Amino acid sequence: MKQLLPVLVSLTCHVGSSYKFKGDPTSNQEWTDVEIAPEGPDPLAEYGPHADLSMALSLVLTNLSNYSGLINSRDVPHNANLTYYFGADPHQDLLVLYDKVQGFYEVLHEVLGENASRYCPYRSQYYMPACIEIAACLVQRDVPKYMPLEAYAPILEQVTRFETIIWEAIKHGLGSEDPSEIGADLDIPQEYICDENDHSHDHPASLLQGDVSQTSAVSSAMHRATRSTHQILAEHAANTSLDHTVQRLEEAWHPVCNALGCDHTNFLDIHLASHRHSMALMQASSTSQLHAHIKSRQKLHLNMVRFTNTHGAAFADRFYRTRKPSGTMRRSLAEP
Repeated sequence: MKQLLPVLVSLTCHVGSSYKFKGDPTSNQEWTDVEIAPEGPDPLAEYGPHADLSMALSLVLTNLSNYSGLINSRDVPHNANLTYYFGADPHQDLLVLYDKVQGFYEVLHEVLGENASRYCPYRSQYYMPACIEIAACLVQRDVPKYMPLEAYAPILEQVTRFETIIWEAIKHGLGSEDPSEIGADLDIPQEYICDENDHSHDHPASLLQGDVSQTSAVSSAMHRATRSTHQILAEHAANTSLDHTVQRLEEAWHPVCNALGCDHTNFLDIHLASHRHSMALMQASSTSQLHAHIKSRQKLHLNMVRFTNTHGAAFADRFYRTRKPSGTMRRSLAEP
């Protein structure tokens, strides 16, 4: 995002230097005759058509993160530094939410044009998750010509954290005050879907070393292992053997770790390898795959954390280790 910070400065300088008035500005004549001066850089050409939207997106995600914490802290003793307290008026709390996204919506509406009121109407919380995703996809169109993937990846991390954690916290806070304020989130219009979620042409594990692009093949294998992991965790019941569940998880990640050199018996090592694969996707300039990969990783991590919290050390010592258990050796990735 550091590369985008000069946008505001450039815009300010551009506005201040691009307009010159004919005549003496200190006289009493009306300043009606304006001509545009040719000097000065063109921010649009230098930073891309969605530079302002990328900054607005990052700022609104920060606002929403702060809001999610405040609305769920109503029972905490009042802080003298706060000028507004949640819980006294649920409708007013909702108006505060609208205020937090107002600036972002104004920028987004300029980009969407005639579709703005249809897809992202003001003062409707049901559209907010879709509008955040739409903005991320619009910003993605500037990658990599105007914005490098290394700058776009943190935005994707923010967006995914909003989808998986922050928005759920906001809905919980609003719903605990007034259940009528919560409804189903709306789908994203097809023209603004930009992550590569279609893995209908997934490559089997045998192709990881074949003719298919190595990076793309690993992405497909990771998607398949992630999908299997969600299913395995969902199928684990109270009377299910934890050893059997762990064995299934290890089998699911064995092909991926054969390719990435990670420990298929430890999710934290797999998670680290997933971040390394993000770097490979950046180097391959695979924007849509990077988008899908980051979303998939964060959702998997959240699900794994919840499962670990439920089953405690009995599961963590087997598959969510911060370090190798003493007296044991890490299994070879080559073993069957």
